[in-house]
Amino acid sequence: MKQTIQVSGMKCPHCEARVEKQLGRLEGVASVKASHENACVELDYDPAVLSADEIVETIADCGFEASL
Repeated sequence: MKQTIQVSGMKCPHCEARVEKQLGRLEGVASVKASHENACVELDYDPAVLSADEIVETIADCGFEASL
């Protein structure tokens, strides 16, 4: 399932890399691309393995605020 999640607080490429690394570690994630310029994360994942709430929680653990 492809989904775009709005993320506030990312300021630079380092922030993008942090979010991409953490989300990429989750089981069920096929691809992830974060953009601080667009304040979002584009994610392709398997909803049978990973919930949207787990994605939002992982982003929050990185220090950013996410909304679906």
